Amino acid sequence: MLEHQRKMLEHQLGYIDSLTSLISDLDEDIKKTNSINWAVQALDAIPGIGRQSAERILTETGVEMEHFQNESRFSSWAGLVQECKESYFYSRYQRIAARRGGKRALIAIAHTMLIAIYHILKEKVPYRDLGAGYYSLSIKRS
Repeated sequence: MLEHQRKMLEHQLGYIDSLTSLISDLDEDIKKTNSINWAVQALDAIPGIGRQSAERILTETGVEMEHFQNESRFSSWAGLVQECKESYFYSRYQRIAARRGGKRALIAIAHTMLIAIYHILKEKVPYRDLGAGYYSLSIKRS
C-alpha cells in the first residue's frame, strides 16, 4: 500500500469514527427526551420501519402533526418507504399488485404506512396491527 493510500484510509476511518460517536451522542439524547422516545418506539412497532427509520422520519416530521392539515397532506409531503412483506401491509400489497402491478402497489403501501404514522403521532397512540386478513375480511363484508 502506498503511503498516500494509507494516509487517506486513516482519514476516512477517523471520519467514520467521529460520525459514529456523533450518532451515539444523538441516540442518547433521543433516549432522554420523552416526547421523542415514545414516538420512536411507536413507529418502530410498525412492520417495515425499524428504529433508525423511525428516527429519520421523526427528524424530518417532528412529533407534532398540527403542521399538517390532515393525513393526505402529511402523505403528500413525506417521502416513500421500502416494500414491506409483513402484517396487513403485505396483504394489501398483494391485493393491489394483482390488479394494478407491483410499482403502484408499493406506492399504495407507502401511503398506507404514512397514514398510520400520521395517526400514531397525532393521536399519540401505539401502532396496532389490523392483521393480515383485514382487507380480505372487509371485501367479504361488502
